[in-house]
Amino acid sequence: MPRINPTIIPRNNATGYPAPYAKVVGGRWVRRLGPESGLSDFGIGRIPSGNAHYSDIELHWSRGSYRRKDESRY
Repeated sequence: MPRINPTIIPRNNATGYPAPYAKVVGGRWVRRLGPESGLSDFGIGRIPSGNAHYSDIELHWSRGSYRRKDESRY
């Protein structure tokens, strides 16, 4: 595995989430490390999470089983 310096990889803030969720996670910046490291079978990214941002597990829309921390399950 090659050693890479993530700080030289450009950041991107495109979310890929549908409109209601894109606004919530819009402040996240990701660095796609896969292309720089030669990985092509799967993607790898570095997303620093600040205190005000939801993680993917807290705001996961594709399965519908996860909810934001402030939403009721019932």
